[in-house]
Amino acid sequence: MNSPTYRAFGIATLLSAILVFAGSLLAPVEVRFVEAITASTAISGLIFGGASITLVFLSHYVAQLSNRYGRRNTILYGLLFGFIYALLYASVVNTLGLLGVKFAWAFAIAATNPILAAYVQHLLVGNKNQGRYFGYYYAVQSIAGSAGALLGGYLFTLAGFYLVAYALAGAYAVAFLITLFLPNNESNSKVEGDVKLQTQTYSIFALLKVLLTKPSLRFYLASNIATAPNWGVKPFLWPLVIFAISGSDVITGSIFATMGLVAFMLLPFAGMVADKVGPYRVIVVELFLFSVTGITMALTGTIAVFWVAAAVYTIAEVFNLAQAMILTEELDENIRSQAMALDTAFDQIIGFISPLLAGVLVTLYSPSVALLFFMSLYVFGFVATLSLFRKHQFGVRC
Repeated sequence: MNSPTYRAFGIATLLSAILVFAGSLLAPVEVRFVEAITASTAISGLIFGGASITLVFLSHYVAQLSNRYGRRNTILYGLLFGFIYALLYASVVNTLGLLGVKFAWAFAIAATNPILAAYVQHLLVGNKNQGRYFGYYYAVQSIAGSAGALLGGYLFTLAGFYLVAYALAGAYAVAFLITLFLPNNESNSKVEGDVKLQTQTYSIFALLKVLLTKPSLRFYLASNIATAPNWGVKPFLWPLVIFAISGSDVITGSIFATMGLVAFMLLPFAGMVADKVGPYRVIVVELFLFSVTGITMALTGTIAVFWVAAAVYTIAEVFNLAQAMILTEELDENIRSQAMALDTAFDQIIGFISPLLAGVLVTLYSPSVALLFFMSLYVFGFVATLSLFRKHQFGVRC
């Protein structure tokens, strides 16, 4: 990686950290604020669900625009909408206002997260230390997410949600200023990271058909289907299971803190391992570890066993960066932004559906049974990826 690319990667990493920090500001408090405005859990759920569906449709079209106007410029527009959305959030007083805010949120996310991911992937194509750089990238995000959640909870306790919203606006303003320094040299897009592409526009289903012609991307899809529910279920279901076993909120927080520390320490190391043995082998092993530790956590009634299993589960989580390595090498540049938008939309849908399903299972059975159901998905992911790995004999490099 030469000096201009180092610079682009460093700025993009800082930008991603601020975006994660911004999202994490809201994580501990947004649902409570929305419920206070709507006075209805059901309406709150519909608002969040409607926002997710809006994001799904917007992501695809915003990605197409980024091919025409450039990724950096698209991100700038997204951050501007993010700033506006945060200020609107600070003045919301009714349900109609919430709907407008969440629409602005959907555009802000569609124009930043998947487009920045495509930007970073473009920088790292062909880099022999790709995994290590992704490890640094996600390690910085891990710190930023923890800091954002901590600050969001503190500000909410100190002065209510409106102070959180103003802090969110400040984060987007800082991100906008940082993005101005992102390289945008169209004559040297591989080094600089930005790219404008005059490319064929695909419908969502046509894009899926193009993507799934590659065995490597079918492998990625199998792994992502297995792992995507984790990010929606974990903050909702795990505290219920831990409290049912331990009866202590302190232990719940301590387990999550342990996992955060393990993730931060191991992410760069995990990237180096993925560079050496290849992302495909890493993902197969990762899904095996998820299966064993996840089912152990669901079945155990001992908090010490759960705690150890959770720590090992985190080891598997950090190796999930191998998915980014596959996308980096296997996506064609002319569809990269559209593909990442589709990936974001898929994760958003799963992130919305999985907690709803978990809630139904908890109501009908118990938190442990619900956790066992979701952890069993890893077994199917492990079998599917192992079968594809053996069939296509993927190498060390993507």
